[in-house]
Amino acid sequence: MKALLHTVAQWIRQLIALLARITVGTYDVKELAEQFMITVRASFDQALVHNPNPPHELVERVRFLIKYGPISFRTAYEIERLLVEIYDDASISTTLKRRLGEAKSQLDKDSYDSYEALVNDVLAKNDVAQQRTILHRMINDLQWSYTKQQVTRVYQRDIRRNTVLLFLIALLMFVGLILWAGAHPDFEDLNLLVAVMTGFMGACWSTLVNVEERFKYVTIDDLASLRTFAILLFRPTVGLGAGIIMYYLLNGGLLGGSFFPDLTPSRLSRSQINQVIEYVADSQSVPGSPLRRDSVKNHLRLMFGELNDSKMLEGDRLIKGFDAFMERDTALSLRKDFNRERLQSKIVSTMSTVKPSWVLLGAKDFALLVVWCFLAGFSEKFVPNLLAKAEESVSVKKQT
Repeated sequence: MKALLHTVAQWIRQLIALLARITVGTYDVKELAEQFMITVRASFDQALVHNPNPPHELVERVRFLIKYGPISFRTAYEIERLLVEIYDDASISTTLKRRLGEAKSQLDKDSYDSYEALVNDVLAKNDVAQQRTILHRMINDLQWSYTKQQVTRVYQRDIRRNTVLLFLIALLMFVGLILWAGAHPDFEDLNLLVAVMTGFMGACWSTLVNVEERFKYVTIDDLASLRTFAILLFRPTVGLGAGIIMYYLLNGGLLGGSFFPDLTPSRLSRSQINQVIEYVADSQSVPGSPLRRDSVKNHLRLMFGELNDSKMLEGDRLIKGFDAFMERDTALSLRKDFNRERLQSKIVSTMSTVKPSWVLLGAKDFALLVVWCFLAGFSEKFVPNLLAKAEESVSVKKQT
């Protein structure tokens, strides 16, 4: 068990490292930032050619940013703002017209219409001071629009990565559970764990397939929240609860038919078998007998294990199973030291008071359990609708 958990943990760590290498990145795309810096440096050099007397402090600041500033969009944006005061009068009007065309594709229609009216007005009046003021405002709005687009892309990338990671972790946990179940077939709560894990995995899959559609309706503030695991786990947690509820709806017989798994208990739990073995061994032990009590328990445990696996612990099947076991060599000492009829009678009478409380599903029923619990986790409305119908049915019965 420890080795299996260690292996699964290694898989998860390797998966996280792989996704990190694939999706990790800086805020700025390096190649684009470098090209942007080349453009603003060229604009600065041209501005100095056309304006022989630019503001000295602004020129020194631009030179400092070009020489020592990091190659990033932030640095380029600051240089763009400073260039507005360095441009000569003719360059201001040209730049204003060019940035107005850029604003048409980047800003909303109301903002663009407002800028278009202002630009046409100041160009008609040839008011250079107002042209600089409007260009400052327009560049600020354009830079804000570009920044939001960049941040949105980063947030969406993180959400995609976290969503994929969450689903793959759920898938690995499900596979790990199935592998563990293969080594522990007598674990009594296996079906419940499978239902819980399958509901969780179904909700993770639902989040994964709907993530792109969700991006169409959320704001940048919503994306900032969705990129955290705490918020991202909300939907899978609902799926986990849906898997539990679906399991008990099936187990309680509220849903039934050929398309649903049969969860009727058909086997005794380990605690029930142990209680029966203790009772029978105590009642059959004979003082001074060469067959010790522990040996009786070992033989009975072997017999009950075989009969339980074959679902032969009730009625005539119990008697047939008992007779078949007593004929085997493994029961030789049991036959020598005990009265066969008395032992059989005691076991049959004891078992008549015990009802099976555990079900070991076959391949078909197990597959149906997985499918229905996965569906319960995948659909946000499936289980709530079932509960609403059940509530409505109860209300109608009370009224009648």
